[in-house]
Amino acid sequence: MKRTIAVVLLALTPWIVIPAAAEKKSRADLAPINQPISGAVPVVGPDAGSLSYRVEIPDEAFVLSIDISRSPADLDIAVYRDGDLLTYSELSDYNESLRLTRLTDPALESGFYDVEIAYQYSRPPVVDGAELTEVPFELTFSVAELSVREELRPGQAARGTLEPDAGMADLYRIEVPTGTLALRLDVSDTEGDLDLFLSRDTIPTIPNNADYLSQSIRSTETLIVDRDSTPSLRPGTYYALVLDQVSDSFPTDYTLTVHDRREAPPLLDTPVEIPTAEAPLDRAILATVELLTDYGGGSGVIVSPDGYILTNWHVVVDDAGDAATDITVGFSRDPALPATEDFQAEVVRSAPDRDLALLRIVSGRYGQSLPRRAAFPHVAVRRDTPLHIGDDLRFVGYPWIGSTGSRATVTFTRGTVAGFQAVPFGRLIKTDAVINEGSSGGAALDRDFRLVGLPTEVVGFDTSQIAYVYPVTAMPDEWLRIIGAE
Repeated sequence: MKRTIAVVLLALTPWIVIPAAAEKKSRADLAPINQPISGAVPVVGPDAGSLSYRVEIPDEAFVLSIDISRSPADLDIAVYRDGDLLTYSELSDYNESLRLTRLTDPALESGFYDVEIAYQYSRPPVVDGAELTEVPFELTFSVAELSVREELRPGQAARGTLEPDAGMADLYRIEVPTGTLALRLDVSDTEGDLDLFLSRDTIPTIPNNADYLSQSIRSTETLIVDRDSTPSLRPGTYYALVLDQVSDSFPTDYTLTVHDRREAPPLLDTPVEIPTAEAPLDRAILATVELLTDYGGGSGVIVSPDGYILTNWHVVVDDAGDAATDITVGFSRDPALPATEDFQAEVVRSAPDRDLALLRIVSGRYGQSLPRRAAFPHVAVRRDTPLHIGDDLRFVGYPWIGSTGSRATVTFTRGTVAGFQAVPFGRLIKTDAVINEGSSGGAALDRDFRLVGLPTEVVGFDTSQIAYVYPVTAMPDEWLRIIGAE
């Protein structure tokens, strides 16, 4: 039978008092790694409040996990380095956990850490009607290293799963034979935002120090190394690291493919399938695509059956202020899953002063030809009928919030026309709908699912939110002719 536990919650002591306690109580002895430690935090008397432990992180460590167990009351964790508070966990959970990796913020470093286990309430806890004088617990420091999961050679593929306890990282050893002209790595078949890091002879324990890397907000990553790379490709042993740098909450499946050509391997160079839908809302969801570049991304709307996409300029601009040249297009084939990155697009027209861009789908994700007479799902453009304050609006896009993993799923919200704002190229539409970062370039639709504009910016984060929708009437006439919407 579960014990009845009652804890009196009065004044909560903030972590700001812990550094002094840590300095006074730090233990000279190092805590053991990967085995439980029994302890008890005194809650009455002059030493009440916390216990401190010291742990040493070796150079080969990639993950440090700190886990409290068997505690009958709410204990919290604080981590210090050189006397400075780095991070803490003070949830209402009795048994807290905290994880640091070489990629977290703060990042795990080699050397010594002091860890404080604290009871932060001013009154002792009450368990089964009795007031405790100390809170017992077990504490485990777990250190995980990067170990080779599998050895691969060009022409092979591996199916793997990134696990939270392993820091969402998998390591592969790749043997490159003499005479190899190129080494290509591809991550595919995943729902996470995964990245690739590659080094010759050494394991990239600190990923950003790797010899080569490919990291973007895509789930599909490609890394190509050849004799023109810096450093150039040479025969020998390489170590490839597959990482999810965003989420550590759930396991993530993926496929890693190794190829000895710059071109996509046969496993990925397969015919592309264009999704279809009949119902107006389903068609609008398919027509609202996710756009991903090396510099960021957002949403876009397909406005013609031959694959023209209307979006915001800031969604597809690179760091130099030019149009991005590698634009991935994702379709929401299953609304419970992130968009599948099936196609590539290019910018065919831009109007930076109006924050608009017109793209066209030109190939599959890996350069595959489009089907003959390809017909993409699209939405009609509403041009001639003016909107009025109070009109209903529907919004589809890919906001970067609201996801349990490292990539978001498509989101549908409703709102109204809240007003208008005159600008040099027309009238912006104000709306009270919930719009968030990542929704830029998505679909603002009327009740008949016709496109009226693109949600572009949000104002009033410190008050009630209002979003601006850039209207389709801001498109140059030439664009309307291109998409057949004159």
